[in-house]
Amino acid sequence: FAADSYDASGLAAKVREAEMTGLAPGDPVAPESDPGGAGGDEVRFGLADPRLTASFTVASPAAPKSEAAPKSEAAPDSEAPPYGEAARGEGAVPGGRSATIHFGGESATPPGVFARVEGDPTVFVVGQGLFDELIGSVRDRLAAVRSLRLFRFAAWKAVELRLAGPDGESVFRRREAADGEREWVRESAAGAATPADSEAVEDFLYRLNSTDGEEIVAAPALPGVPARTGRRDLGPPADPVLTITVAEEDDADRDGTAQTAGRRETVRFRTPEDGPPTALREGDERALRLTGEAMDEIRLLLAALEAPLDAPSASVEESPEEPPEPDPPPS
Repeated sequence: FAADSYDASGLAAKVREAEMTGLAPGDPVAPESDPGGAGGDEVRFGLADPRLTASFTVASPAAPKSEAAPKSEAAPDSEAPPYGEAARGEGAVPGGRSATIHFGGESATPPGVFARVEGDPTVFVVGQGLFDELIGSVRDRLAAVRSLRLFRFAAWKAVELRLAGPDGESVFRRREAADGEREWVRESAAGAATPADSEAVEDFLYRLNSTDGEEIVAAPALPGVPARTGRRDLGPPADPVLTITVAEEDDADRDGTAQTAGRRETVRFRTPEDGPPTALREGDERALRLTGEAMDEIRLLLAALEAPLDAPSASVEESPEEPPEPDPPPS
């Protein structure tokens, strides 16, 4: 299930930046005297069978191409150590810096929980509050960091919008006009592009990007989406759905009037007559329940988007033409 980037990053930071409150009493078991890794300290401090294990990897930022040194110029002793050897240090490893922390039994003095970084024999104590928060996140299956947002694209970066439903598919693409302004066109099945209501497209995108689900529910069965083996919460067969796909521009190709599509997001909406509307994001195993008001707003903007550009507004009624005033009688 998609995670909330802010909440998930905060949880990861608490693991990465955790500090010990003190060292465990006694001398650690030297790794060469305990090759199996399950010696006296492992058992004494509850680390032979940890209650919780947390791992993280910090990605190393890629150096600009102009600053990256050719392989032939690299010093012979600058080769990174094998993956895992630098787990407890700041050394570079493929993909970044990695560490795994095992949490064991409770400590009375200092108060907290015994812990050890994998690859390091030192046993230390961390605060009880950190352990309680991490173990609570595991027990509730990370519910606190799940994202309720339908889409996570940046509306100003959207270059393609696809709408697929029982009546067919509509494709809208963004391009830059001669004056540099953003404009949207609608592509037909034959490939010809006709002007679209750019304001209606932008309003629709911003509404999608600002819509949240109310709660997480079991994913319904959807046409074209295979059921997972062992899943028993797929629900009854679904009625026709609306599928919306939005693509952001490719950051590597932002010059010229043609905008290249990059990262895509797809959401399938189900609107049964006997229940609340739901939305299933591609890649998620659970769906989001929507309010009827949110779905009605999406439908209203969708109708404006699909209307022909020269269609009269439904909210303006033309009054019948009044007959001309008769000429005054002669005096």
